[in-house]
Formats: sequence, structure tokens, C-alpha cells
Amino acid sequence: MTLRKVTHRETERYLTEISESVSTTINEKCKSIFKILYSIGDTYFQFSDNNKNVTEYLSKKSKLLKFDWLGVADSSGNFIGTDESTGNVRGQYFYRKALQGEETITPIKSQSGIYGILYSVPLYKDDKITGAITAWNTLDTMRTLLSVESFGGEGFSQIIDKNGNFIVSSDNKNAPKNVVNFFDTIKKHGSYTGKDTLREMKTNLKENKKGSMYFTLDDGIYKAMHYVPLEEENLYLLSIVPVKVANAQFDLLLKKAVFINILIIILFLLLIMLIIFINRKNREQLIKIAYVDPVTKGYSKARFDMEAKAIIESTSAGTYSLVSININKFKLINDSFGSDAGDKTLKYIHDVIANYLEREELLCRVSNDQFNILIKTISQKEILKYIENITNDINSFNKDKECKYFIALSIGVYKIDDPNIPLVSIQDRANVARKNIKGNTVTHPLYTCVFYSDLERLRMLKEKEMENRMEEALDNNEFVVYLQPKVDLKNNNIVGAEALVRWQDPDRGLIPPNDFIPFFEKKWLHHQT
Repeated sequence: MTLRKVTHRETERYLTEISESVSTTINEKCKSIFKILYSIGDTYFQFSDNNKNVTEYLSKKSKLLKFDWLGVADSSGNFIGTDESTGNVRGQYFYRKALQGEETITPIKSQSGIYGILYSVPLYKDDKITGAITAWNTLDTMRTLLSVESFGGEGFSQIIDKNGNFIVSSDNKNAPKNVVNFFDTIKKHGSYTGKDTLREMKTNLKENKKGSMYFTLDDGIYKAMHYVPLEEENLYLLSIVPVKVANAQFDLLLKKAVFINILIIILFLLLIMLIIFINRKNREQLIKIAYVDPVTKGYSKARFDMEAKAIIESTSAGTYSLVSININKFKLINDSFGSDAGDKTLKYIHDVIANYLEREELLCRVSNDQFNILIKTISQKEILKYIENITNDINSFNKDKECKYFIALSIGVYKIDDPNIPLVSIQDRANVARKNIKGNTVTHPLYTCVFYSDLERLRMLKEKEMENRMEEALDNNEFVVYLQPKVDLKNNNIVGAEALVRWQDPDRGLIPPNDFIPFFEKKWLHHQT
């Protein structure tokens, strides 16, 4: 739309420039002719006493100045011309205007019936008007001035008077033929844009103003026109061009604009596709970082936790069990064979376990050498068989080896009897079972498996509480020593005493030794190792 508006303005501007240029040329040509006629008038009286001399003089000037006819009229209206023609022009318009001291350009038919332009100026003698000097040229001479190339020869110019009568028409292929009046032609054979455009043009012609107009004739060609007044009174120059031709530049610009826009859209789509591709790659990379374990290429802990939580919360109590698996003495594998071998071992174990997963069961490497499996709950006997098969498959690589290296596992199993507790608590209970070698333990040469019970959890909570209170109890002298005497049965004499320790807790009272001494012994042994 912007290009259309710009092209519309540019068409009018170009037509205006053409009109101004042609009108300037015509005006300058007329001024030049008028000056020539005045010059002829200045020397006319040297030959005025002899008609033969006047005729020869006018003929010579006519040929020199390329006039088709040249003549002089005296104060009585009698005239003599280059072809020795005579007559009286007293009643002619151009002659009356000349006697009034005005220059005129008048369309007139010659005696031979040929239309042309008659130029007329006053004839002065001693600063007194005594007649008129006239020159006549065919319309072809004026058409030459109008034949300024515009819009590749598609544009043309014409001259009309203030009443719309054609003074000089054009031979251009786009110009109307055999027409007399512009206004009549538009009314009878065409249409124009705008309700009052034609009336406005008529008003402008009367007021000697310039303007523009768009119209169509019987040929169906939509044309743009600019009109401008000439210096000669009552004459106007029309510069006309088919809008389609004028818009050819617009069409080229439009095609370029469409091409550029399509190119921009394609580039923009490519950019969007590139952004989507990069985002997808980045997303895949982020998902890989967040959801894929770098060692096993399986689920990361984050993805396992997210999906396991959703599965557990959507099922009833006891539907799933969480199995925690730890590789015994895995550090030896890294120390003996290197971290690459350790990573390959972890992936190998992961892939073996993954072969046992059913639909809606999950597996991940939690950390280092620890794995979590979310399986559908089966009986304890079936779980033990399930674990035994996994362990045997893991160690199947030893089958044909002379020097065998067995991989032993520590396993804890928690049947999820409350799906509403946090997943971290579920994982903790499976870990508690795995670490509790004194619990409900099933021992095998290649694995130990412990099933979680709530008693174990309470025992561990109790041990944790004792561990937290131990240092404070020592400082508060809560440990009390009792000496139990030893009696010799032969003579009933006291021969010694056995030292017994009791824990006098201010809140729980007297704690028996079998509740805390085994725990302290385990802590001491752990500290020693």
C-alpha cells in the first residue's frame, strides 16, 4: 500500500515535470517566434512601398525562419503574404488583438484547408500600432514540440483551449483520434475518478490553474493526466500517460518487495527452525544431563525420583517394593583395575538388572556403587529368587575364567505399605534394611538380603538417640557402676566382685546394659576399623 501511494505520487510528480518541461519549451518557442515577428516588423517599412519587394522579403524570411506562411496586415486590415495572397482580415480575432497591442496564437485553417497555428504580434511604426505581423505553421510543427519522450514513448501531450477544444492533438498510439473537444469526449466515451473532477478541471482552466485527473475512454486504458496553463492566454497543455505504464516501476518495486519479503520470511523461518533445533538440542542436552546417568546411560536419580513418586502415589499400599543394592568392596575394583573398568562394571551391572524390569518398573544408579529398583511387590520367596537370578547373571562373566572375580551385593528390601510417605523416607527404609546385617537377613555366598521391618526402624531410632546422648551422659555422670560380690562356696567368703554398669537416664530411668552396651561395642569396633 505504501508503494502504491509512493508510485501514485511519483507518477503525478513525473507528469508535472513533463508538463512543466513541455510547457516551458512551447512558451520559449512562442516567445522566440514573437521576437522574430517583431524583428520582421521593424524592417517591414523599408519595403512597404512595393508589394513585390514585400512579397520577396516575406518569402525570404519565411524560408529562413521555417514558417509555412508569413504575412503583414496594415491599419485597414489589408494583408499581403509570402504566396502573394491578399485579402482583408479586419474582422479576425488575431487582428483585433494585434491592434490592441496583444500577441496571439490562434488555430486556423489555411486557404488550402490545412489546420495550423497562426502567430500574431502588433506592427509598430514610430511607437504606433499600424497593423499586424503574422506567421503560420502546420500543426506538425507544434506536434514536434509536444513529442517529448515520456514513460518509454507511452506518454503524450496535447494542447486545448479553456473550453476543452483540441488545438494540437497527438499522434501517439494512446491518444484519442478524431476528437474535437476533451470534455465532450470524456462525457460521451469515458469515465473519470472522483465525483467533481471534471467540473473542478473546468473551473481550474477558467482560473488559469494547474491540476490532475484520472480517466478512462472506450479503449479501457486507465490514464493519469496533468494539465498546466501556457503563457498564451486560454491555452493549456495536457500531459497524459497510461497508469499501467506509470505503475510498471511500481510493479517492479512490488515484485522486489514481495521477493524481499518472501526471502525475509524464508530466512526468518530458517532462523526459527534453527532456534527450535538449537533449543531442542539444548533441551535434549539438559534432559541428558538431568535425566540420564553419565555412567550407566540409564535413568538418573532425579528422573527415577520423579517417575517413582508419581507411580507410587497413583497406586495402593503394598503394590510396589523398593530394592536398594550396594556392591560390596567396589572400591577394590577401582583401585585394582582403574576407574574406567569401574565405570564399565557399573554399566554392566545396570544392564543386567535392567533386563529383569517389567512394565512400570524403574531402575537407577543412586550414587557411586548403589542402585535402586522399584519393582511390583511379590512374595518374599519370589523376591529372593529374583535377587538370586540377578546376582548369578552379574557373576556369569566368571564362567570361563580361570581366575575368577566375584561381585557380591548387599541388598535391602522395603515393601511400600504407605504410598503417602515421602520418597526419601521410602529410600531410607530400604537403605536401613540393607545396612542392618542383624535384621531379617538371608545370607548367600554372593549376596545378603534384609527385609525391612518397623521394629528395626524403632531400634535404629533408639540407637541414634543413644548416640546423640552418649557424650552428654558421660559428662553428667549418668553411667553408674555397681559391684556384685563373688562368694567362695566352700567357706562363704567374699573373694572378689563383678563390676556392672547401669545408665541412669534422667527421663527414661535406669537403662539395662543389654540395651546400650552392644551398641557402644559396635561403635567402638567401627571406630577401630
